[in-house]
Amino acid sequence: MWQHAAPEVQRMVVGNKCDESERRRVDWERGQALAAELGLKFLEASAKTNTNVDTAFVTLARDIKARVDQKTAAVSLENQLRCVKMAALTLIKCVSSFGSK
Repeated sequence: MWQHAAPEVQRMVVGNKCDESERRRVDWERGQALAAELGLKFLEASAKTNTNVDTAFVTLARDIKARVDQKTAAVSLENQLRCVKMAALTLIKCVSSFGSK
């Protein structure tokens, strides 16, 4: 499924059934290695015992918020630079027209 997600989609590798070692298909080391290979965070969880379920959602929510804040800051800086350029151009036009009189 992750291969088809857009690059801006926040992802995380979550291993389930951490409470049932006999039913688990992927051990911690393999899950961690996959996450590292993909450049993602890794967490083991269990819905049955409610282990790390909230942590997984909170972690994703924090990462999404951080990404949005980062984009907002970049857009804000871009807008500020655009305003400075417009002010500079306006000032240049004013000075040019003043000098031609």
